[in-house]
Amino acid sequence: MSSQKKNWSKRRKGNILKYTLPGLQNEIEIPFPDRKLPVCARCKKIYKTRELCRIRDGHTDVAWNTTHLCVSLDDSCFAQTTRGDLCLVDESTMKFVAST
Repeated sequence: MSSQKKNWSKRRKGNILKYTLPGLQNEIEIPFPDRKLPVCARCKKIYKTRELCRIRDGHTDVAWNTTHLCVSLDDSCFAQTTRGDLCLVDESTMKFVAST
């Protein structure tokens, strides 16, 4: 039963891109709809399919081709400094979460 549980958790983690946005220190896991995220550069060179790259092997590297991301931050991502300027909140106290 434990092998089934491992396979299930790997499948669930498929189609996720891990990326560090400029200005942030920690990686953000960005989920993609099934079959929309191309294979990583390493798998492209050896002709692996999306299912082998993203689902079975669980690769989360950037896609081999240009992938555009649009990032929207809500008010909870910002804090006001003592001078009244806006800045990003401390990443150690908040985890940025992405959704599609």
